[in-house]
Amino acid sequence: MNATHRRPWRDALHAIGSLRVGTAVLAAMMLALGAATAIESSRGTEYALERIYLSTWFTMLLAMLGLNMIAAVAMRWPLQRKHIGFVLTHASVVAILLGAWTTRHFGIDGQLSIAEGRSRDSFTSTQEMLAIAYGEQNITVDLEPPIGGLESVDRPVTPDLADNSLGALMTIERYVPDSVVQQHVTDDGTDASHAVQVSVTRADSQETSWVFEGKTAHAGPASIKYRSATGEQMIGFLAAEKRDRWIAAGTISTDLGGTQADVSLAECLESPMPIGDSGYLVKVINVWTHASVRSDGELGNISSLPTNPAVELEITEAGSQEPGPVDRRLVFSEYPDFDASPDAHRIDNLKVTFFCPVVPKSETDVEIIRGPDGGIFARFTWEGTPEDVVRLEIGHPVETPWPERYLILNRRFAHANLHTKIAPPEATRTDRVPAMLVRVRRGEFDESVWVRRGKPTPVHLGDQDVQLVYTKKQRPLGFAVTLDQFSISYYPGTRRPRSFQSLLTFADQATGREEQRLVSMNHPTTYGGMTFFQSSYQMDNGRTRSVLSVSRDPGMTITFLGYLGTSLGMLVVLFSRMRDRRHGQHSIPTVIRKTHATENSAEPENATPEFASHEPGTFVRQQREVVHAAPEAKR
Repeated sequence: MNATHRRPWRDALHAIGSLRVGTAVLAAMMLALGAATAIESSRGTEYALERIYLSTWFTMLLAMLGLNMIAAVAMRWPLQRKHIGFVLTHASVVAILLGAWTTRHFGIDGQLSIAEGRSRDSFTSTQEMLAIAYGEQNITVDLEPPIGGLESVDRPVTPDLADNSLGALMTIERYVPDSVVQQHVTDDGTDASHAVQVSVTRADSQETSWVFEGKTAHAGPASIKYRSATGEQMIGFLAAEKRDRWIAAGTISTDLGGTQADVSLAECLESPMPIGDSGYLVKVINVWTHASVRSDGELGNISSLPTNPAVELEITEAGSQEPGPVDRRLVFSEYPDFDASPDAHRIDNLKVTFFCPVVPKSETDVEIIRGPDGGIFARFTWEGTPEDVVRLEIGHPVETPWPERYLILNRRFAHANLHTKIAPPEATRTDRVPAMLVRVRRGEFDESVWVRRGKPTPVHLGDQDVQLVYTKKQRPLGFAVTLDQFSISYYPGTRRPRSFQSLLTFADQATGREEQRLVSMNHPTTYGGMTFFQSSYQMDNGRTRSVLSVSRDPGMTITFLGYLGTSLGMLVVLFSRMRDRRHGQHSIPTVIRKTHATENSAEPENATPEFASHEPGTFVRQQREVVHAAPEAKR
């Protein structure tokens, strides 16, 4: 075909589908992927996603690669049998790109956080929203598309949130990708107000918060409460360190037919003690600070803190010649009316009560305790079981039950006065908390407040108190998920988790059918079109919450078919070339650049044996065929 008769569209097709363009696009993608790997290791996955993988320019590179693949196939039309491997390989690459596009635009990603024994029928999606809540009212507006990402945005293009019944209008004035709560506390309050500043640290981060007495705050993954304790309570809190002191404060009280008598716990442990003038003796044979039934059915002690103290007693008759007790009792301090061994009773009109310093159950992960002498202590709760209480000194880190995390007491005030301000940090953190500056208007009220994501912000609108909530939207699963059991395995001799897994029950709400599945690290499960991955876990008021990633990938099948097609296509091309080479065929003819022969000339003196074997004129005819075939081969 003469170049002057070629159509413009065919020239454009050859330009787009050329090997040079394909090589340039692949080289650019390799550089981008290398940069993304370096960025992800230094700045985090989210930064690499926004700057590289989900950026407009990288999407254009992928689109250009797809066009190059399509054009490379189209320029060989009409296709021949020898093009099967070539077409299959290039079409499969296009299928992989199509699958990735389908997942990005129609896939679902989210997170499901669920406590042991609880059920959920919705998950937290990546879709953000702004809500105003008061009473039973909850008015929301979806933030679509998402605001800003890792960039600060002034006056983002988002719909206003209007509440007609309240007569309020909310407008987003600014978005920042990260925010911190700057708490300025001074020790100059007019009234007594105790507060401590504590930090939860790990190798790469530190969360600091002020905790006021009687209040609960958060630092890192832990909820923290600050409380004061009486002298008697401190005896209980320090029972692990000073057990003898706790035992000395215990009393066994008896009531036999209306006659009451008190006996010291310490004395009853050493030897049988008389119960008044009744003629009976009482002896304590076992003491538990936190009694609990073990897996073998026996009573055991699971903590040194007296949260559920109990004693086991033997009652004998003074001067009796018969060996053994006449009565046996198991008495709980917190449950005096509970009778665990009624069959062992021989004295019907005897009632026994156990008094001792008791530590109340913790409502948070960490309790900061101020003793009557001014000492500061910390109590940790792990898997619902109280740990031993440790003394805190300002500036000295103490180890927590959570892997690689430490608690530090920074400061303590007796007349604390709190001033709070929300502001963006100097550099965006990996575990960032975005925030929005929201302008709230209602009548003469006109004020701008910062609202952090996941942190409800109270606003007082004259006669109505409301909360502004910036959070991620909940989406229904279409079925219920129950966490039956969550378990963690540790590396031997450490508290560093090696693996964790969740035993889940999926319930179809329409049919009532239930299925139990085990999800662990690298072993996901799929139910109802959703795939659940074991992501991490959290501590919430002493209870463990399993965190699962939830996804639906509609492009996965297309992508896997693309991978399979690419592999098959490359194998077909390989075997085709091996077959052609075996039969002496060459797909690209060799162009002989220079010859002095003419159609009727004699054979040249230095001709090779191959050329010499041709009859006169054959060499020139072959050369003409090669010259005419070259443009077709290039096309």
